[in-house]
Amino acid sequence: SCTQLLKKEQKMKNLLMTSIALIGLFFSQLKADIENAPSCSRWYIGGLIGASHIDSDLEIDTHLGLSIGLSIGYQLSTSFRLEGELSSSINQFKELDFYLNTDRIMANLLYVINSKTIARPYFGFGAGTQYRSITFDDHYTFSRGKTFTYQGISGLMIPFTDVAFACLEYRYIKNTIDSDNSQSVGLNIKRHF
Repeated sequence: SCTQLLKKEQKMKNLLMTSIALIGLFFSQLKADIENAPSCSRWYIGGLIGASHIDSDLEIDTHLGLSIGLSIGYQLSTSFRLEGELSSSINQFKELDFYLNTDRIMANLLYVINSKTIARPYFGFGAGTQYRSITFDDHYTFSRGKTFTYQGISGLMIPFTDVAFACLEYRYIKNTIDSDNSQSVGLNIKRHF
């Protein structure tokens, strides 16, 4: 209907304006603190393990699933990090004997708040592609193809050496199929190299 179309158009305008504001914030902050970048290498790798849950509009419930991932990142400044990420999750549906497998390729931008505490809060967003498939009875796989995906990330970064840190993080992952968005909580260990 016309009302829904206008609501979607307004939503897209709001998303565009928010994106422009965030990009402006990114470049102004990057210029301000690039001189304070760390003395160690700016490159780092990471490994993620956690629990995932499908936030489904369907009437079928799922068990908590397993989420794993690998990332490589670059510390742009003391506050900003850019990452490439490969991740995978698997969730089993409760009433039915099938699994939903999800593989993602994402690019993330993180903003770390420079606090005086040991645990430094951060937040960010990412965008990419996800590939979904359903496995029945551990034998038959049905592919649902790929969809555009984006995620919101928040967490706490806790250093345990000069070059390594642990991140406790939450992610809300949304895609172009509204019925199967997901959430995850996990531990992400990262190390500069």
